[in-house]
Amino acid sequence: MNFAAKIGESYFDNPYHDHKHACDVAQFTYFLLTSVDAIKLLQITPEDQITMIVASFIHDLEHPGFTNAFLTSVRSQLAIRYNDKSPLENHHIAQAFQILTNDTFNIFKNYSLK
Repeated sequence: MNFAAKIGESYFDNPYHDHKHACDVAQFTYFLLTSVDAIKLLQITPEDQITMIVASFIHDLEHPGFTNAFLTSVRSQLAIRYNDKSPLENHHIAQAFQILTNDTFNIFKNYSLK
């Protein structure tokens, strides 16, 4: 719950790429996985399932409401930081990993690969 709350509050309040959009995409991902029996059909592992749902939840984290092309053309700090290479996508995942560095929000801290 801590992770979900932190991710939700980390979304900016803009007309489309907000926390409601993140929840919608995560719920739709879950729906696709379960309603058409994709898990069994595609032999999707539990690790892949959680990865897909978490990725869908964080996919637009801190989205400023502008495109990569716009951010690059105006020389935004994000475009500069990521050398004009997919600044939004790099920022979304970097922010998610930053959140996961805090044990309060790290949903994977007790998980180990076997």
